Amino acid sequence: MKGFFGLLLLFSPTKVIGHDLISLHGSGTTNPSKCYWRIMTQMMQRSKLPLHMTYRAVGSSTGQFEFIGQNNTTPLSYTAWNDFGSGDIPISTENYEALKANNVEIAHFPFVLGAISFFHSVPGTDNGSNGLNLTSCQLAKIFKREIIYWDDDELKTDNPNLELPFPNYPIKVARRVKGSSSTASITDVSILCTLIFFSSLNTFSHSISYFFF
Repeated sequence: MKGFFGLLLLFSPTKVIGHDLISLHGSGTTNPSKCYWRIMTQMMQRSKLPLHMTYRAVGSSTGQFEFIGQNNTTPLSYTAWNDFGSGDIPISTENYEALKANNVEIAHFPFVLGAISFFHSVPGTDNGSNGLNLTSCQLAKIFKREIIYWDDDELKTDNPNLELPFPNYPIKVARRVKGSSSTASITDVSILCTLIFFSSLNTFSHSISYFFF
């Protein structure tokens, strides 16, 4: 996972029993949310100073949008809604330069590694190495709708023991509607078959509009 962890110190101290309450609020990808929540809980429990830490799992694009704060009205333009954003989608050079031009300094930190998988519902298939086998080019053809049946000759070559309920068992494709770090990752040229999938697609697209169902 290509980690984006933008950290912007925008604390708003509040007096609590003679001490300042340190608040840290983030938002972004759902992938590591449970990890964040556990770490934050442990830090709040063990800190000698009062801490209030939260993380909203709203998706990489939303977390980045809130962190950049581009659409805030003057004089709050480019003032973040959160203290940090987390996601697989790197901040673009354009947004980075815009933040710098508005005197906002940010930093990227690799934080966690996570896996992104494709899910299927072909009945009767095993898990693991004995399960369904697909190459990156086959996946690209499925998403581009060049392969529309599970008993396609190309799929049967790599899955000779695949048993289906009936011939021409259809492949129905589903994908996330809003911008997603998962979508960005699977459209990376290092993951999917370049010649097939990227003829009309830019690397690191947050969302894809031409998938058919």
